[in-house]
Amino acid sequence: MASFKQIKFFVESKGVRGLLEKDEFLRSYRQLLDGGRTVHSYDRKFGELNALVRTNSASPKVAVCVLHGFGANMENLSPFSDVCERVIGASAEWVCIIPNGGLDLGGGSRAWWMIDLQRLQAKIMNLQFSEITKDVPAGLDVARSRVLDLMQEASTAYSLPPDAWSVCGFSQGGMLTGDLLVHMEPPPNVAGLFSAALICEDLWTEQISKKPLEARERLKKCAIVQSHGTTDMVVPVIAGHWMRDYWQKQGLKVDFDQFNGPHAVGPGAVDKFFAKVLEADRAKTR
Repeated sequence: MASFKQIKFFVESKGVRGLLEKDEFLRSYRQLLDGGRTVHSYDRKFGELNALVRTNSASPKVAVCVLHGFGANMENLSPFSDVCERVIGASAEWVCIIPNGGLDLGGGSRAWWMIDLQRLQAKIMNLQFSEITKDVPAGLDVARSRVLDLMQEASTAYSLPPDAWSVCGFSQGGMLTGDLLVHMEPPPNVAGLFSAALICEDLWTEQISKKPLEARERLKKCAIVQSHGTTDMVVPVIAGHWMRDYWQKQGLKVDFDQFNGPHAVGPGAVDKFFAKVLEADRAKTR
């Protein structure tokens, strides 16, 4: 058995950076000896956010950030990483990161920003379109910064290429995903919007208009996978239509699945999202 000093030297010689703890070095060492395709799961903090991490490589080229909904936590969306492993598997070197929202609601529940759900639902049901779609939630800017910081720190830790990222989210996490889609540079390869409403319409449009032509063209290449249940009583399906129509108006292609069901992720939607992630990665090497 090699000494820890030898293990540390070996791991770092392979270009793996950002590891701090002894068990992280040991995991990476075993992974490298196994050829870089053994899947490992662990918790890690990036910036201010604790996260679940699942990866099959010490130096991944594909990165996915998964954002939970209001009142949930990272554990609720941990099955997304199972789908990532099943769909992408050994076809690419990937890391799937599922962070906890920055707000603690108590009892294990988390959020990205505070929401008055009853007020939101009433506005949607009364078709108060402009009040909803133009609303910029208090705390959105903080949530955005926290996730962007997470991505930056993860990019450094795993030596990710700049165009490695795809993002998806459910409900409030889907709304945050839409906001990140506008503010990330380069934009994500794929965005998954599951049971999410359109918000910040004017803010997003202004942000897009400020981008140079080349950046706007890059944004249009982002593939959007969207799903919404017809019996959703939390975020009614019409709010999903508003989200779909907005991105189509901006010139993006939206794969929209309207399924017969409640406030949930549509059947097959997560598989489709990760299939698009793999497709985007393969397209880079053609």
